[in-house]
Amino acid sequence: MSVEYENMRLLLLEHLRKLSDPVWRRENWAQGRPPVESWGSFDDFLDFLYDDSGVLNDPEGSLGYVLKNDDEVSAISELRDSIDAGLSEGLDGEGDSLQHPGWEAITAAVQRAVRILTER
Repeated sequence: MSVEYENMRLLLLEHLRKLSDPVWRRENWAQGRPPVESWGSFDDFLDFLYDDSGVLNDPEGSLGYVLKNDDEVSAISELRDSIDAGLSEGLDGEGDSLQHPGWEAITAAVQRAVRILTER
Protein backbone atom coordinates (compact mmCIF):
# COMPACT_ATOMS: atom_id res chain seq x y z
CA MET A 1 0.00 0.00 0.00
CA SER A 2 1.26 3.47 -0.77
CA VAL A 3 0.62 6.51 1.39
CA GLU A 4 -0.82 9.88 0.51
CA TYR A 5 1.87 11.89 2.35
CA GLU A 6 5.15 10.20 1.44
CA ASN A 7 7.21 13.26 2.44
CA MET A 8 5.65 13.25 5.92
CA ARG A 9 6.45 9.54 6.17
CA LEU A 10 10.09 10.24 5.28
CA LEU A 11 10.24 13.00 7.91
CA LEU A 12 8.68 10.63 10.44
CA LEU A 13 11.34 8.02 9.75
CA GLU A 14 14.08 10.61 10.05
CA HIS A 15 12.75 11.70 13.45
CA LEU A 16 12.31 8.12 14.64
CA ARG A 17 15.86 7.18 13.65
CA LYS A 18 17.26 10.08 15.68
CA LEU A 19 14.99 9.28 18.63
CA SER A 20 16.11 5.64 18.58
CA ASP A 21 19.77 6.53 19.01
CA PRO A 22 20.84 7.04 22.66
CA VAL A 23 24.15 8.57 21.57
CA TRP A 24 22.36 11.10 19.36
CA ARG A 25 19.98 11.98 22.20
CA ARG A 26 22.83 12.48 24.66
CA GLU A 27 24.86 14.60 22.23
CA ASN A 28 21.91 16.78 21.25
CA TRP A 29 19.78 17.02 24.38
CA ALA A 30 22.31 17.05 27.22
CA GLN A 31 21.99 19.96 29.63
CA GLY A 32 23.93 23.00 28.62
CA ARG A 33 24.06 22.08 24.96
CA PRO A 34 21.97 24.05 22.53
CA PRO A 35 19.72 21.87 20.38
CA VAL A 36 20.97 21.09 16.91
CA GLU A 37 19.38 23.82 14.83
CA SER A 38 17.65 21.54 12.36
CA TRP A 39 16.37 19.11 14.99
CA GLY A 40 15.53 21.16 18.03
CA SER A 41 14.66 19.99 21.49
CA PHE A 42 12.84 16.98 22.90
CA ASP A 43 9.69 19.12 22.96
CA ASP A 44 10.15 19.82 19.24
CA PHE A 45 10.31 16.07 18.61
CA LEU A 46 7.12 15.52 20.61
CA ASP A 47 5.44 18.37 18.75
CA PHE A 48 6.31 16.75 15.42
CA LEU A 49 5.30 13.22 16.46
CA TYR A 50 2.04 14.19 18.16
CA ASP A 51 0.90 17.33 16.36
CA ASP A 52 2.64 17.97 13.05
CA SER A 53 2.55 14.40 11.75
CA GLY A 54 -0.37 13.34 13.95
CA VAL A 55 0.81 9.74 14.03
CA LEU A 56 1.09 9.46 17.82
CA ASN A 57 -2.23 11.20 18.41
CA ASP A 58 -4.08 8.92 16.02
CA PRO A 59 -2.08 6.01 14.58
CA GLU A 60 -5.21 4.38 13.15
CA GLY A 61 -6.22 7.63 11.47
CA SER A 62 -2.77 7.86 9.87
CA LEU A 63 -3.32 4.62 7.94
CA GLY A 64 -3.13 5.35 4.23
CA TYR A 65 -1.84 8.86 4.87
CA VAL A 66 1.49 8.27 6.63
CA LEU A 67 1.32 4.62 7.71
CA LYS A 68 0.96 1.74 5.26
CA ASN A 69 -0.54 -1.15 7.24
CA ASP A 70 -1.82 -2.47 10.55
CA ASP A 71 1.67 -3.59 11.63
CA GLU A 72 2.88 0.00 11.36
CA VAL A 73 -0.18 1.26 13.26
CA SER A 74 0.55 -1.27 16.01
CA ALA A 75 4.23 -0.29 16.21
CA ILE A 76 3.40 3.43 16.42
CA SER A 77 0.73 2.74 19.05
CA GLU A 78 3.31 0.86 21.12
CA LEU A 79 5.73 3.77 20.75
CA ARG A 80 3.04 6.25 21.83
CA ASP A 81 2.29 4.15 24.90
CA SER A 82 5.97 3.96 25.88
CA ILE A 83 6.45 7.72 25.42
CA ASP A 84 3.27 8.49 27.37
CA ALA A 85 4.44 6.21 30.21
CA GLY A 86 7.84 7.91 30.30
CA LEU A 87 6.31 11.38 30.30
CA SER A 88 3.97 10.47 33.14
CA GLU A 89 7.03 9.32 35.14
CA GLY A 90 8.95 12.58 34.64
CA LEU A 91 10.98 11.91 31.51
CA ASP A 92 11.61 15.20 29.73
CA GLY A 93 14.48 14.48 27.36
CA GLU A 94 16.99 16.74 29.04
CA GLY A 95 19.93 16.39 31.38
CA ASP A 96 19.51 13.67 34.00
CA SER A 97 16.26 12.62 32.36
CA LEU A 98 18.35 11.05 29.59
CA GLN A 99 19.19 8.35 32.16
CA HIS A 100 15.51 7.81 32.96
CA PRO A 101 14.53 4.12 32.89
CA GLY A 102 11.66 4.96 30.54
CA TRP A 103 14.16 5.46 27.72
CA GLU A 104 14.78 1.70 27.58
CA ALA A 105 11.15 1.02 26.62
CA ILE A 106 11.02 4.02 24.28
CA THR A 107 14.25 2.99 22.54
CA ALA A 108 12.99 -0.56 22.04
CA ALA A 109 9.62 0.66 20.74
CA VAL A 110 11.10 3.24 18.39
CA GLN A 111 13.66 0.77 17.02
CA ARG A 112 10.84 -1.69 16.37
CA ALA A 113 8.80 1.05 14.65
CA VAL A 114 11.74 1.99 12.42
CA ARG A 115 12.29 -1.64 11.50
CA ILE A 116 8.62 -2.17 10.63
CA LEU A 117 8.27 1.11 8.73
CA THR A 118 11.33 0.32 6.61
CA GLU A 119 10.33 -3.24 5.72
CA ARG A 120 9.23 -3.65 2.12
